[in-house]
This record gives sequence, structure tokens and C-alpha cells, in this order.
Amino acid sequence: MNRASLHLTRIKYVLAMTLLAGCVTPSKVTKPLLASRYYGTWRNVVPQWHNWWEISAAGAISYTYWQDGDCEVLPMVVLGTYQVTVPPEDGKSGRTVNLRLADGDILLLVPDDFSGGAAHRRVDPSNICMRPDGTYARGAPHPTKLR
Repeated sequence: MNRASLHLTRIKYVLAMTLLAGCVTPSKVTKPLLASRYYGTWRNVVPQWHNWWEISAAGAISYTYWQDGDCEVLPMVVLGTYQVTVPPEDGKSGRTVNLRLADGDILLLVPDDFSGGAAHRRVDPSNICMRPDGTYARGAPHPTKLR
């Protein structure tokens, strides 16, 4: 074997090992993102239902305030560009919800089983957990109006 052939064999070996290492090296796991068209702050269109969703590249969070006056935070699990899992409330099991836009400013929340969907409209983030009288529930994330 001549020197040039030996050098070429070494190069092939190094190249093969580099490619093989790239195949077996674990890649960085990326979490799914919701489509940017859903990004923003949304409030349930039914005034008696005190529920907001905040959606961004960081994920999706639901805010609700109950009779006790506390603003409760429920982080969602993003499954894909238009789908999240809503965590369980009151001991019920969580469920998968599909997001859809209607007329650009209405967010439809459609459960996989088509039960109990909801509609939300875009609002300013300062509206999260704001009561009808303009005060905020305890634990509201944006307790002052943004200017």
C-alpha cells in the first residue's frame, strides 16, 4: 500500500466516523410550537365565564378566577401547531383541544370529543383576571393597565 492510498484510507475512516457519530449523537429535543396566528391574549366571549388564554412562543396558559376571588393559572401542554392539552380541573381528566380562528379575532376551542367548546376574543393582556368592576382578582398577572 503506497503512502497516498494510506492517506486516502485515513480520510475515509475519519469521515465515516464523523458521519456515524452524527447519527448516534442525540439531537436537541424541540418542543412543539403553536402557530403564531394564535399568539395573543384571549377572553371567553361569555361574560359570566371568567377565563382567559395567553398564547405565545413560550406556550399557552389559561387564567380563571372563581368565587373565592383568586386568579388560577393552568399551563397547557402544546401538542402541535393548533392543539393543546388542557390540564384537569376539579379531578376531571385533561382533554385535547383544537384551536381554530374565526374572523381573525375569535379563537374557537374545540375539544377532540366536540363537547363543551368555547369561543374567546382578543383582548389586551391587562384584562386578564379583571373583574367587571375594573378591579383585579388576587394573583392577576397584569394588575395595571398597559399604556
